Amino acid sequence: MGFSLIAIGLLFLIGPDIGVIDILPDFIGYILILKGLGSLSKINADFSEAAKYFKWCLWVSIAKIPVYLMSLTISKSD
Repeated sequence: MGFSLIAIGLLFLIGPDIGVIDILPDFIGYILILKGLGSLSKINADFSEAAKYFKWCLWVSIAKIPVYLMSLTISKSD
């Protein structure tokens, strides 16, 4: 089950972009990867170490959303 969640999460990370809009949001992929790593960490402790780093990726991906929304409100001055 863990490897399939990681594979589905990777599909979200390599998903297509249209312009600057990401159709499949990265943070959903990171959540799926973290769930997969959580179930695999019972097998090997290295998976829990990897999950710690993917949590940082999740927070960075979530932080991109308000930055993107703020960039839409900034008008181009001539």
